[in-house]
Amino acid sequence: MTFDDKVRLLSDLYRAFNRREIDRVLSALSPTVRWPNVLEKTELRGHAAVRAYWLAQFETIEPHVEPVEFQERQGGVAVRVRQLVTVKATGQVAESSVTHTYDFDDGLVTSMVVS
Repeated sequence: MTFDDKVRLLSDLYRAFNRREIDRVLSALSPTVRWPNVLEKTELRGHAAVRAYWLAQFETIEPHVEPVEFQERQGGVAVRVRQLVTVKATGQVAESSVTHTYDFDDGLVTSMVVS
């Protein structure tokens, strides 16, 4: 998988995530994917854990994540993103810029780290 292929895939996945097409996003993740639970500072493993995490998140917040820049990293891609998070109960919106770093194996995302 080339860097351009990874950028296309990740761009599609961000769009799918923002539309809440969770099955589409999960289809591009390894069945044993390692994914951060940012709030609890833990690591999730596998599709079921990631799905449950996102569904719980969507009950209280409305995240929207837009990629701004892609950089090739050894074996993966770092994506600087602009994220807007709306708290459903209050309507409060928080904007931030973070980096998501993805690793790949055999065309699937094997892990993501937020920094």
